[in-house]
Amino acid sequence: MEVEFVVNNAGFGLFGEAIELDRAGQLGIIAVNIRTMTDLSLRFADSLIRNRGGILNVGSIAGFLPGREWRCITLQAYVLSFSEALRRELAPRGVRVTTLCPGPVPSEFQARAGL
Repeated sequence: MEVEFVVNNAGFGLFGEAIELDRAGQLGIIAVNIRTMTDLSLRFADSLIRNRGGILNVGSIAGFLPGREWRCITLQAYVLSFSEALRRELAPRGVRVTTLCPGPVPSEFQARAGL
């Protein structure tokens, strides 16, 4: 399959203290927000290089902020760091990697997270 652009915009969260939240739920966050984003970005890299395409990873302003909610901060910091590293690798090959980091956006994310 030839791909020109990849947009990684899936994710969910949980609100609360790590030791009190469901462990499986927390591992599910990592599977979606980190593992899947990484997999999709790398899975299509050859096609993106051939097509001089791009990747848009949707993160959050939370990736820049220190805070108590480790899951949000850690996951979003990963999105930023991974995207920056990938940008440096792929830019010489003609692929653009961008990270969008909005502030709070009304969506189903908050209800799913228990906010």
